Amino acid sequence: MTSIRVRGRIVATALAFVVGAACAQQETVDGPPCDGTWPEAPADALHVSAVCGQAAGDGSPARPLPTLADAVEQLAPGQTIVLGSGTFVGGVTLPCSVTVAGAGAGDTVVDGGLIFKPAGAAGPVAVRGMTVRKGSGTGISAINCSLYVVGATIKHTQSVSKGGGHGVQVVGAPKLVLRQTRIEANAGVGLLASGVGQVLVGDRAGPSPRVAGGKGGEVVTGWVADSAIGGNLGGGVYIAGDGMRGGGLVHSVAGAWVLDNRTYGVAVYNGILDVDRSVIQKTRRHPNADHADGVVLGQADGASVVHLRVGPDCVIGHNERAGVLIAAVGTAEVHADVSKNGLGGLAVQAPTSELTTASQALLAHNSGFGAVVTNGGRLILDGATIRDTAFSSHGSPSGGLPCTLAAGLLIGEGGRASLERGMIRGTLGSAIRLQNPGHVGEHADVVVGDNLLIRDTPAAFSVSKSSKHKSHPSWSNAHIDKSVGVMTIEVKACSAF
Repeated sequence: MTSIRVRGRIVATALAFVVGAACAQQETVDGPPCDGTWPEAPADALHVSAVCGQAAGDGSPARPLPTLADAVEQLAPGQTIVLGSGTFVGGVTLPCSVTVAGAGAGDTVVDGGLIFKPAGAAGPVAVRGMTVRKGSGTGISAINCSLYVVGATIKHTQSVSKGGGHGVQVVGAPKLVLRQTRIEANAGVGLLASGVGQVLVGDRAGPSPRVAGGKGGEVVTGWVADSAIGGNLGGGVYIAGDGMRGGGLVHSVAGAWVLDNRTYGVAVYNGILDVDRSVIQKTRRHPNADHADGVVLGQADGASVVHLRVGPDCVIGHNERAGVLIAAVGTAEVHADVSKNGLGGLAVQAPTSELTTASQALLAHNSGFGAVVTNGGRLILDGATIRDTAFSSHGSPSGGLPCTLAAGLLIGEGGRASLERGMIRGTLGSAIRLQNPGHVGEHADVVVGDNLLIRDTPAAFSVSKSSKHKSHPSWSNAHIDKSVGVMTIEVKACSAF
């Protein structure tokens, strides 16, 4: 196995390919003896060599072709192209129903990208064991055919006049599978799937990156991810469903390290996404956009089923804005470690959206708030721990007065919260801040169950001066440490998020 590192950490393991027969020690028709190793492949595979390929070659291991373009000219549906070690000119269009196999991501390089389109049958495409770099518009693109990428690296894809620059792009296909692969430093989105029935990134059977009993935001030392997606300027993973294809199949991101992307780490629109055993960190703002969230659930139409689950073995942290953002009319459940984010751990800001946190959820050391709910959304705290929220000064992207906040839970602009059980502690401001800036129309509210513990904070509840709710009968249900003040009336309201 070959280990892969991102900024000093081991984050993926490249697939070790079995090599078959070498180029035979015999004269080719118009060149010297051909010597090398090949990935194991079917008997009818077309072999291409950057070292000893000849124009008169027939594609056999003994007489390989000289270029990828030559192999495409002879290619039949269902056939395999085998690339030996070396660098090959890409930028070619291939039919669906084929496989392109290299000798390994460290040995086989394709400059210029690979594009797959139907030409008759639209069977699946497989790309494995190579580095694809410097593509124009896309690194690997598949249109209307399923794509399987294994043991590959896709990097340095360049944008064109109309945008693009995506590492892997699949449109209108039944399935996209990504395993043991790195997608890095592309000008657009690392992995973009539009209208794909099911997207499966990584391996659900791998180890957990989350530190058991950790203080928040830590990753297990030496954790090995299945795949890594990092340093992409347009975002990490973007999945846009069409509301129809796939019949409600669940997309999955598992065993992935999504690191240092712009705008978002993982975003799903119009679909169902399960994130498990993954690390999503250090999402940064794009120069032309304010967003920098770890995981985003969005919706482009009102007809699709939209749901997000972030499992307990995930670490979502060090993102410039929210760790998890719910901006869709749908449901979500978070069991993860969502800590050390620049503008809140969880943010729920769509009408009738609902997010539930479970007992494994940890929201620690976030700035501004541990969680925020606004605009008619609902947050259900069912066992999570919110702790050590730090002050943050920010302005809302939608306008309004700037805030300097340190609230464990912020409910504003029509937000609703049911705090059934859990703990809020160590917050530098109030444990729960209730406010209504007055420009939304609905009034924020919160209902507290009798299994909520509040401790080690200056105040249990704070209420903005403009709010109509100065108290609520259920607030007395909370178990409040004796050192905590029960109520503080704030002088100034400000924008929540």
